[in-house]
Amino acid sequence: MHTQEVCKHIVVTGKVQGVGFRYYTKKFADAFKLEGWTRNLSSGEVEILAKGDLPCVLNFLQKISYGPSFSRVDSTKVMDIELFTGNLNNLYEIKPDGDQLWA
Repeated sequence: MHTQEVCKHIVVTGKVQGVGFRYYTKKFADAFKLEGWTRNLSSGEVEILAKGDLPCVLNFLQKISYGPSFSRVDSTKVMDIELFTGNLNNLYEIKPDGDQLWA
């Protein structure tokens, strides 16, 4: 049985930089076999693009809503985007920091 593939653009606020948050997201993205990326924003937020089967993305969202032990997640803004057709190389990566939101 094939499940629906989805793509989410996520912005996480709180104490989410300098606490291993991006590596935490990569750990669970890899565990759930997601494609995409994560990066710190100059605003102090973490931005995420996650693409994969719906149940896996939902489990991933649940994990990142808590974050690693030294973090504090104040809010998680999740936006559905049309299925990303760019080349993600079937992997999830940590990208360099950015100044502006990707989408």
